[in-house]
Amino acid sequence: MSSDSWKMVTERKRPLSLVEQLVKIRRIDDSSTVDYELTQDQDNHNMESALHTLRMQRMGEYEQPVYIAPMAKPSLQAPNDTLFPLMGKVKDFLAGDSQVMLILGDSGAGKSTFNRHLEHELWQDYTAGGRIPLLINLPSLERPEKDLVAEQLRWHNFLDDQIRELKLHRQLILICDGYDESQLTSNLHTTNLLNRSGQWD
Repeated sequence: MSSDSWKMVTERKRPLSLVEQLVKIRRIDDSSTVDYELTQDQDNHNMESALHTLRMQRMGEYEQPVYIAPMAKPSLQAPNDTLFPLMGKVKDFLAGDSQVMLILGDSGAGKSTFNRHLEHELWQDYTAGGRIPLLINLPSLERPEKDLVAEQLRWHNFLDDQIRELKLHRQLILICDGYDESQLTSNLHTTNLLNRSGQWD
């Protein structure tokens, strides 16, 4: 073996200096950071792709050739001269800090039609990373008092990993329809632990 060859071998086996070790560690850390960021970007892309599919599906299913915007009043007992546009009041609610808004009305008054139109408008205005509108037909769920959001998302073909991702990192606008038909007596906001740490926001 030539002296040059021997020199090459011994250089490969020479222990790394402290500076070289630190540089190597830094490179490993940088590589891990890049891999993590790429993974996060990919996850975000996959999630937005799934949400885009849901958005297109829900908007495509919307059929309301004629929509008459409903008027409402503060309570059932309030006089008729206190009427206001319901959509404007709901938009004000969504822009504020309150967590629950209850819309009351007789059967056939147009609550379900309004809810569907509200969902449609929210999907029209949706941008990536924004709050996700989710219309929930309560009578169709098996356990709305415990698994409200996840059950509805599974119905829309979201996987459990995607549901966990949404739960941890995204905000939803829940539009619950059919409360009276479902004959529920519990407070769904309380029983589903909504707006609590580590739960649906």
